Amino acid sequence: MTIRKRFKKRYLLAFLVFGYLLFANSCMTMRTSPKRTAAFFQEKQMDFIDSNIEIQDRNLHYIQTGNKDAQTLVFIHGSPGSWDAYKAYLSDSLLSNKFRLVAIDRPGFGKSEFRRSMALKPQALILMNFWNI
Repeated sequence: MTIRKRFKKRYLLAFLVFGYLLFANSCMTMRTSPKRTAAFFQEKQMDFIDSNIEIQDRNLHYIQTGNKDAQTLVFIHGSPGSWDAYKAYLSDSLLSNKFRLVAIDRPGFGKSEFRRSMALKPQALILMNFWNI
């Protein structure tokens, strides 16, 4: 095999890998559609709130389940991620009887203005204001 053919194969492979990564990145939104969310909680026979709230000019998305009169247990996902990383906890009958369960999409992730991210400190300040509401 000549050197030229080897380079062509390497460039082709590099192009295909780059194309795949670019395509995969555009498909990874880390968001669950409202229809799938409703179907999930309906299957678990659980009431839930799928809502948004504006804090400091940022739109925060959250899911709430459980006992609304109990203490609040908050779930904050890592990076990247979204609220649905905690679906198993949000639908757990023992937890939902004892706590109000809230899973928040961090600013710039999930349905909280996806891809409009910010540094961790401003995110933390926004999330702290979420608890003051």
